[in-house]
Amino acid sequence: MGLDICAYSNIMKQPEPEVQKVVGKLLASEGEEILEVSEVTDRCHDLEEGVYLDTFDTVQHHFRAGSYSGYNGFRNRLSKALLGVEASAVWEDPAWFEGRPGYEMIDFSDCEGVISSSVADKLRQDLIENRDVFKAHLIEVFGQHLDGIEWDMETYDNFIYAFELASENGVVVYT
Repeated sequence: MGLDICAYSNIMKQPEPEVQKVVGKLLASEGEEILEVSEVTDRCHDLEEGVYLDTFDTVQHHFRAGSYSGYNGFRNRLSKALLGVEASAVWEDPAWFEGRPGYEMIDFSDCEGVISSSVADKLRQDLIENRDVFKAHLIEVFGQHLDGIEWDMETYDNFIYAFELASENGVVVYT
């Protein structure tokens, strides 16, 4: 069991049933359901409650971010590199770190959740701007053990791409 990340660009909210009846066959080309938003949170505030579908323009990216404990280690290293503190310090006082690089990713559930376009765009920019900082931190942590550095950098780059897709009217879904 582990953390899977699914990113989608260019999604659309499924029309209400009354609208679907009116336009009938025009909506026959609807995509497949990606997710259902039943509660709008601060990480997906630009989505309305409802069911979201892919479209002909949707691009998808899926990757495994590791086991839950492995991802927790990655997130902790990310927090130390970008914020200078363990992730637990961010969780204890989130208001102090709000808006800083990577905050929305560090103070976010690692089991289920949705990050929508505007938050994804901020995180994409944060990760791009701090890639060298993160890599330098990994070299300090792992020394010459390239496996750890390579895995974390691959995960980091996967998140950059996931957030890039989601910033284009899409979402990143943690499952």
